[in-house]
Amino acid sequence: MPGPQNFSQRMGIVPAKGLQIRGMDGQLQNALWYDFLEHVGEIQFTDESTNYFVEEVNEALEKENAGYRFVHRKFIPITSDAEVAEVLKVATPTSTVLAPVSKHIQQATDLLSDRQTPDYRNSMKESISAVESLCKFISGLQDKTLGPALKKTTEILGLNEDLRDGFHKIYGYTSDDHGIRHSLKDMDHPEQEDARFLLVACSAFVNYVTEKARKQNKLPG
Repeated sequence: MPGPQNFSQRMGIVPAKGLQIRGMDGQLQNALWYDFLEHVGEIQFTDESTNYFVEEVNEALEKENAGYRFVHRKFIPITSDAEVAEVLKVATPTSTVLAPVSKHIQQATDLLSDRQTPDYRNSMKESISAVESLCKFISGLQDKTLGPALKKTTEILGLNEDLRDGFHKIYGYTSDDHGIRHSLKDMDHPEQEDARFLLVACSAFVNYVTEKARKQNKLPG
């Protein structure tokens, strides 16, 4: 099996095999720098040094009006600092209980970040699965889908029912005949903005529910 691709290969700038022998143009130079940064991001730092590295990289990207931000060791098409913060918070679990939730967001990020062969459909599936995983844990309904687990979580935490209904409709969007989790028609292809929206929305919802649950001692930490 081929190994994981770096940034320039995902972007289709440098092929997985082969050489550019006529010098390095600006596009290639930039890609190699992003490849280097992703490689550095793979190195295991302390939490404090990792956060500092990510902050410095994203500050430079923002200054240069780049269309990407560094999240969970990958460059993804997100430009808002607020959105980055929501995704990064979920992708960095603070307890073993939240590890499965974080894993779904990490996988959603990886699938979204592949610019050569992005998998928006499964990125969206992973994003909504993060919410489902959290609600199943809080509600204790491990054998149920998000619908009943979300309803029970709302009751346990006393969440606003309108908010619950709104997010349940988002879940419905990913579950109907034109959605993600069941049969997606061949003519229906999610686009980057669809996957990005669901990644950010699900991350924000997970963070919101997590804070509510911790205040009520329903989650550790």
